Amino acid sequence: MTAKEAVMSVDKERLKLEKEAESLNELLTDEGDENQDEIMDRLHQVYERLDELDASTAETRASLILSGLGFTPERQNMATKDFSGGWRMRIALARALFIQPTLLLLDEPTNHLDMEAVVWLEDYLSRWKKILFFVSHSQDFMNNVCTHIIHLTRKRLTTYSGNYDTFVQTKAELEEEQMKRYKWEQDEIKKMKDYVAKFGHGTAKNAKQAQSKEKTLEKMVRSGLTEKVEVEKAMDFQFPSPGQLSPPVLQCTDIAFGYPGCPILYHGVDFGVDLDSRVALVGPNGAGKSTLLKIMTGELQPVHGSVRPHAHLRIAKFTQHFIDVLDLTLSPLDYFLQLWPDMTREEGRRYLGRFGISGTVQTQVMGQLSDGQKSRVVLAKMAKETPHILLLDEPTNHLDMESIDSLAKAINKFEGGMVLVSHDMRLISQVAQEIWVVDNNTVMKYVGEIADFKMQIRAQMQKSNIMQGSDAITNAKAPVLVPLAPKSGITTVTGIAPIAPVAPISVAPPAPPTIEDEVMKARMERAELAIQKQRERQAKEKAEKEKAEQNKLETKAASTNNDNNNNNKNSDDDGGKISSNEVTSSSENTESKTDEKAVRKTQKQKEREEREARLKQEEEEREKRKLEKLELMEAARKLKEEEDKAREERAKLRAEKELKKKEEEEKLLREENEAKEQRKLERERKKREKELEKKQQELERKLQWINEAKQDPWTQEEQDKLEDALLSSPMVLSSNGSLAQKEKEEKW
Repeated sequence: MTAKEAVMSVDKERLKLEKEAESLNELLTDEGDENQDEIMDRLHQVYERLDELDASTAETRASLILSGLGFTPERQNMATKDFSGGWRMRIALARALFIQPTLLLLDEPTNHLDMEAVVWLEDYLSRWKKILFFVSHSQDFMNNVCTHIIHLTRKRLTTYSGNYDTFVQTKAELEEEQMKRYKWEQDEIKKMKDYVAKFGHGTAKNAKQAQSKEKTLEKMVRSGLTEKVEVEKAMDFQFPSPGQLSPPVLQCTDIAFGYPGCPILYHGVDFGVDLDSRVALVGPNGAGKSTLLKIMTGELQPVHGSVRPHAHLRIAKFTQHFIDVLDLTLSPLDYFLQLWPDMTREEGRRYLGRFGISGTVQTQVMGQLSDGQKSRVVLAKMAKETPHILLLDEPTNHLDMESIDSLAKAINKFEGGMVLVSHDMRLISQVAQEIWVVDNNTVMKYVGEIADFKMQIRAQMQKSNIMQGSDAITNAKAPVLVPLAPKSGITTVTGIAPIAPVAPISVAPPAPPTIEDEVMKARMERAELAIQKQRERQAKEKAEKEKAEQNKLETKAASTNNDNNNNNKNSDDDGGKISSNEVTSSSENTESKTDEKAVRKTQKQKEREEREARLKQEEEEREKRKLEKLELMEAARKLKEEEDKAREERAKLRAEKELKKKEEEEKLLREENEAKEQRKLERERKKREKELEKKQQELERKLQWINEAKQDPWTQEEQDKLEDALLSSPMVLSSNGSLAQKEKEEKW
């Protein structure tokens, strides 16, 4: 089964209907007249359903999808068993897209695709009119395809409207608001607990207030408190400094390479890689990007030219096939200890932890780990080797977004060189300083950014009718490419320069079409012709049936009129001339037959004209349906643009609303602080007034007591008398104590 047949075979309903139509056509010639009507009715239903499924364009649609995914016309007619695993994944993706299901589920659809196929798939899915649910790590892909994002975290699913960038912004705003609410709740809880602890056993009034606050606290807990925002722990990818090497670090001169029995991949390639190189290799699958990395590491030897590495150069390569690097029977920790026996177990755990390999994963057999965990183990191994140059072949295929961001930061901090093969345009835009295009048997440097390269790919695919688009994109300029190592200055070239033939290397001619391909093509043409003839025959039989019914009605009406005329003539005669009446009636019958033939001929002509008009009308209706489809597609595009514009306006309004809300909150906070300050000043003023009033009252009481004491005459006179008495008549001392005491008392 070829790739195209594999894609078309997934539509089981169409295949079943085509087989049923073929069997019904055979029955039309075998069955008697009694079953002809039933067979024709069923055949008509089958053809109507085939029209709804657009069966006549099935092969065209399958070919268009395969072309968008990178299959050339020759590859579309190759047997599926001859394809590698990556190309078979593309065939499986094409089968899912071909049947246009109501719900389409995709898991990492951009894996194993080159940049051209990713651009086509991005455009195709952005026009998808049914339900699309997919898992992806490509942010650029999600920005151009998604209208909603579902975030899975802590065993919860949260839905966000908009693309990925909108999701990131909305999530940050919600987490900020959640954190504010959490802090406010915690502050309120602390204040309530402090009040209860301080006044819970005080006076009756304070105890009652403490009980009220305690009930409020219990009610807050029952209704549910806001959870604290948990920030995901970021991984700390690091590639240590390799030290300096004198250039050239890796020099490739006049390289040519081709696998045995296959066409040449490229020739006449000159380039060099130093410690400050940041290169991204792009191009279609099969152009030789991964092969070029193998030539740089020495795994493959060029058929012409030379590769000259520095004597002390260390290269670390990330490959898509983990079995080529890892021992899947060991755990990550045991694998590291086996490679570096001097490393302690704790050092190995800490080193793996930087790359997200922590906990029980470190002691789990690598054959049981996910592809993402294996990728991080490979990256940890590469970092431990302290390379001068990193060769990364599709490192993002199994990494999540956090790992990709951490990898980009580590590459930007790395003090060595880097050559990257990737279809992740966001990673390329973050780390690459140069873009090399591997295509058309050569390697050229692209002048511009990766976003410009993407737009030019889209324009080229639209010119080839593989993708739909606007004139602005279709009329974009061709990519500007320059040689990697020009001998005399830099000469700008538009498009890819023609390839000069190399004498020692012969290019294998394309394989001629096989007998099976010719047979399949003839069968498809024959089936389309049979369907067309069957539709014409069905329309013709229907028209003839209507014509026959109309003829019967007209004949019946004519015979009725003739009978009436004969009866009238017979009633007018007196009973004679019977033979002359018979002659007259026979001549009238002959004339009626002639009239019937003329009427039948006229009816046939009329039916023929009606059939031609009906066929013309059906053709016009088909053209009208095509125009309606195009109008619907244009309306969908405009609707999407309007939705994007409305989404931007909503985001703008939301931002303005948030800003206004923030200003109002700040204003309320300022007013509240001012009110608190004013209340504090008022309390201090009242306290000072009370203290002054108290001092004044004490002073007044003291002055009053002094004045009262001074105004008391008895006290003053008695005091004066007592003093005079004591001074004028002193006591007489006597041996008799009782007499002296008596005298003292009398004097007093």
